[in-house]
Amino acid sequence: MAAKLGKCAEFARQKRIELGIPSAATTAQFQWKPEHEALLGKMPDSEVARRLGVSSSIVKGKRQRLGILSAKSARLAQGQIAPYNRVPEEAPKIAAAPVT
Repeated sequence: MAAKLGKCAEFARQKRIELGIPSAATTAQFQWKPEHEALLGKMPDSEVARRLGVSSSIVKGKRQRLGILSAKSARLAQGQIAPYNRVPEEAPKIAAAPVT
């Protein structure tokens, strides 16, 4: 709406608050069901969002409010994937292997 009026988003937000108009995010809140929440942290937020038909920011916000790690962070905590700054233990063996 702000772009249509040639104004910045902050101007539009302030005007909406002045007029007592709720934000679109507030009026169109997604109704979370237990089966939806069960998906959080099991797969990437973007995949959960696609399946539920909402934005990934909605999924991320809900996951964080519930204190659930992202799927990648959960796998990292369980040792299923290596951290970004650590080389997997097999890497030195592969690097030292002769090239044939």
